Amino acid sequence: QHRRALGLPAVSLAWGLWAQASTISGQLDQTDLRRLARLGLLPLSSADAMDLFDAAPATGEAVLAATRLDLGTLRKQSDGPHVLFRGLLPAAPRRAAAAQADGGSSLEQRLAPLSAAERERALTDLVRVQVAAVLGHSDPGAIESGRAFQELGFDSLTAVELRNQLSTASGLRLPTTLVFDHPSP
Repeated sequence: QHRRALGLPAVSLAWGLWAQASTISGQLDQTDLRRLARLGLLPLSSADAMDLFDAAPATGEAVLAATRLDLGTLRKQSDGPHVLFRGLLPAAPRRAAAAQADGGSSLEQRLAPLSAAERERALTDLVRVQVAAVLGHSDPGAIESGRAFQELGFDSLTAVELRNQLSTASGLRLPTTLVFDHPSP
């Protein structure tokens, strides 16, 4: 941007994930790729990436992001798309507000007739299902409810993803620090 402001040529490309493995992306496993896809980030084919590379100078922009996005997935995220992508999509109504306008979430309605012990079991099962999905496990039964999220393999990215999944499932706005405030399912 500084060079552009001086009238000099400059183009900086912030590359998204390429389908072809590289030194940077070669360490990603299928769980990592599924996590990125759930965030709306898809790999670019080498041909598409090269087309973007060729087209970049003609835009007149100094800084560009060259990535493939799944706009449908971005629209479905409970807190809306990441701030970097919000300008690409029209604003959607908040799910939590919609649930409250309807007199409560369907989860709330399912839990209402249950005893306290049954509610706790149902909520723990819900959390285990979401944990399994975020971590890429096919069997939620393999998630031990007493194990700490960090022991299960959570990092800051997966913690936020779990919070987003639980917000969607519950209709509640949950804090970003949820996994750290409540260290196990």
